[in-house]
Amino acid sequence: MATSNEAEKARHALRRRRRLRQVLGAVVCILVVIGLASVISGGVRLTASLFDDTEEKEEFELRLQTLVSLDPEPFDSLESANRARLLDAAIWSVIQQNSDSLDTYERDEVGAMYLPTLDIDRAVASLYGPDFHFNYETFTDNGLTFQYVPEKNAYLLPITSVNGNYSPRVMQIRREGSTKRVTVGYLDLYGSGEIVFDPTKLEPAKYMDYIFTRRKQRARRVPSLPVERRRLLPRRTR
Repeated sequence: MATSNEAEKARHALRRRRRLRQVLGAVVCILVVIGLASVISGGVRLTASLFDDTEEKEEFELRLQTLVSLDPEPFDSLESANRARLLDAAIWSVIQQNSDSLDTYERDEVGAMYLPTLDIDRAVASLYGPDFHFNYETFTDNGLTFQYVPEKNAYLLPITSVNGNYSPRVMQIRREGSTKRVTVGYLDLYGSGEIVFDPTKLEPAKYMDYIFTRRKQRARRVPSLPVERRRLLPRRTR
């Protein structure tokens, strides 16, 4: 009788161990599936992040905002471009970047603002590269006169301004060797006769390519500039 009871206990113990192994096996399988799913999901997210250039597109849109707004004629080199329009775009780029601190700039008796050429130099280097320079003098663009004041090393800006017609939307960024070809859609903010406050609803009226060439830093550096700069050459997309 004792032997029979011991045998029965042994069979129960064996069944319990089998059930425990089955449960553990199922848990291990579930963990493997979860781990595999996590790896796949992580890989998908990593791949998506590698090809997601949304942030870079936004940076180019902000950088090109004033230039696109003023819509210069296409040019094959900066030397052949309308220099007054390029300088106009650089000046308004400074205004855009310092919109929260414009009250700190010196004003004349009627409230017109003096914009130091040092600030313009930084904007010019950012837009067109550190090797591109202007000979500062009074100029006219879009019917507005920008008076250069040598004793202040500054431009006296016109009180009125001209609203640009376009806002940029970067459609594509293509790397071609040492260059980046940035295709920009021009959103016509006044195409319907009234200003459009939500450009996301617009389709580009035309397209332009901006070619940025990477150039190595020279020994003489422009203050606060990154190690490498790019200069742009707009060309009309066919």
